[in-house]
Amino acid sequence: LLKVTPPIGKGKKISESEVLNIISTRGVQNFDREIVKKVLKTLNGEYTRIGEMPLNIVADSSASIQISSDEMKAYLILTPPKTGGYDLEIDEINNILKSNNILVGIKEDVLNKLLDYPIYNEPILVAEGIKPKNGKDAEILYTFNTKDEVHFVEEDGKVDFKNLNIVQNVVAGQILATKELSTKGEPGRTISGKLIPQKVGKDCLLNPGKNTHVSEDGLQIIADKNGQVLLYGGKVIVEEVYTVNGDVNLKIGNILFLGNVIINGSIEDGFSVKAAGNIEIHGSVGKCELDAEGDIIISQGVMGKNEGFIRSGRNIYAKFIENAKVEAAEGVYIQDGVMHSYIDATKEITVVGKRAAIVGGRMRAGELIKSKTIGSVSGTETTCEVGIDPKKRQKLNELEEEKIKAYKELEPLQQNLTNLENQKKVMKNLSPEKEELFRKLVEESLNLKTILKKNQ
Repeated sequence: LLKVTPPIGKGKKISESEVLNIISTRGVQNFDREIVKKVLKTLNGEYTRIGEMPLNIVADSSASIQISSDEMKAYLILTPPKTGGYDLEIDEINNILKSNNILVGIKEDVLNKLLDYPIYNEPILVAEGIKPKNGKDAEILYTFNTKDEVHFVEEDGKVDFKNLNIVQNVVAGQILATKELSTKGEPGRTISGKLIPQKVGKDCLLNPGKNTHVSEDGLQIIADKNGQVLLYGGKVIVEEVYTVNGDVNLKIGNILFLGNVIINGSIEDGFSVKAAGNIEIHGSVGKCELDAEGDIIISQGVMGKNEGFIRSGRNIYAKFIENAKVEAAEGVYIQDGVMHSYIDATKEITVVGKRAAIVGGRMRAGELIKSKTIGSVSGTETTCEVGIDPKKRQKLNELEEEKIKAYKELEPLQQNLTNLENQKKVMKNLSPEKEELFRKLVEESLNLKTILKKNQ
């Protein structure tokens, strides 16, 4: 049988003399030369019968098998046929493999290639066992940073050293950790079919702690309350109180917490503390921003330096307040005194103590302003307003300003409208530009009249 393949790309065709030389080398004598020429012309890449050759078993090709000690690899070693000998066919090779108990991982593509391009006297890998696939251990994936690392935020080429994002806030119902189940894996097999057991993945447990629980399917840890999430002793916990054992400075950075904040020191200038609960400060407060939905309690005083701002959703308690702006949804209670500050309270502003005094600034309360002394003999201007909610008063002032502004804008606008209306009566038709102007003036007039009606 003769097979001739066509050239690939810029490859050359094989010549007739080269083919005849190969046929002669194999010891084939009784063949049809015309059929050989036809095969060279068609180049169909298929075997074609060109003649016959007598059997010569002694000259035939033979094969042997080598098997690795772990029975994972089998090698085939072919010996070339002598002149007039036959090649091994695929069925004969498969029988040799079978007789050597090679049943798994036989490389059919390698065997088929060896038929056309045999490699003699070299071990060729013809079968390979299947390695076991070990199972994967169960793993817990945390949705928060479990390492005690500080992450600096860079914006416009500048690093913000105050917003360190140390506190990791979570809300009730938030998923804090997810468990990926272990897998069993798959067993392997040797070339003879022997089973190779795999390692099954190990399981692990979810460890919920304070204010957390495991979901019904046992695959997630969920927060029960708002607060700071921590991995403590291998357990996931949520702390409702964030405690700073010292001052709030560059080491701590700004604080934003969905719970209560306790600071066992002071707050240095330029930092902010915001909490969804209460803020309790055992030291003093400088030029800072404090914002709490609950109470704000300051053991020492506030020295705002005309830039400090404190806002509370309930009450504010402090020893003294100096040069700061303060807002409380309920009351402000001061032990010693208030100096040159602006304080708004929906209910009351109360200064108690032997030296209770309000000196300078502006106090506004809905119900009561109480102090032993208000103002000073030096004539420092001190304003106190009582009887209306400061926020409502502020809103009223804004509406009054809006009303005055609307009156001022409406008067010249009405004059322009009147002029255009008179021109329209005389000329009957205005130019497109004036028509557009007239339309805009009418629209603005209606808007201003709506504002005035609303603010009456």
